[in-house]
Amino acid sequence: MPSIPSVSISLSQNNDAFRNSEGMNSKIRRQTLERQISSDEQKLQKLGAHETAEKSKINIEISKYKNELSKLEKTSEDKKSEEEAADIKRRFDSFECQTCKNRRYQDDSDDSGVSFQSATHVDPSAAYSAVRSHENEHVARNKTQAEQNGQKIVFQTVTIHRAICPECGRSYVSGGVTHTVAKADNSAKYTVGDLDLEKDPVGNIINVVA
Repeated sequence: MPSIPSVSISLSQNNDAFRNSEGMNSKIRRQTLERQISSDEQKLQKLGAHETAEKSKINIEISKYKNELSKLEKTSEDKKSEEEAADIKRRFDSFECQTCKNRRYQDDSDDSGVSFQSATHVDPSAAYSAVRSHENEHVARNKTQAEQNGQKIVFQTVTIHRAICPECGRSYVSGGVTHTVAKADNSAKYTVGDLDLEKDPVGNIINVVA
């Protein structure tokens, strides 16, 4: 029995062929309509003033052809706009932003026991978790420090900041701040960790290094 050769069909190529065929059919139809309109307009010019019925019939046909041509042109423009938008999205998705690629994070507090003591790059998709985890280190260490100093925690808050990258326009985590407010059990004087609010700034900060 003779062997039957295998046939491999590429879906992408098949789709491209279909789109090309569709575009060709649309182009042929537009050319046909344009020729028909031109022909009917020439007929109108040859008709006499008394041939109103025939003129009216031809005008209706011309109007119909023009409407169809307008729809074809609109569809063509819509497809072109969609293709351009898809192309922009593909280029944007594949674009590697150098600012995001080189962004580094570093702790800006005086606590050497937490992470990010040196400037460190973090993938943008993992930045929120990394910064949140860093700020939670401040929360735990400030609480421990307050207990060691015989102080009571009044409240602690963590704020994660976001910004827009000037190069690619994406939103990114730009840093975080931990606020810890504590007071001595027998005093109404409030402090941040063991820092006096009257003398020292509030909070521990992680900043973005340019």
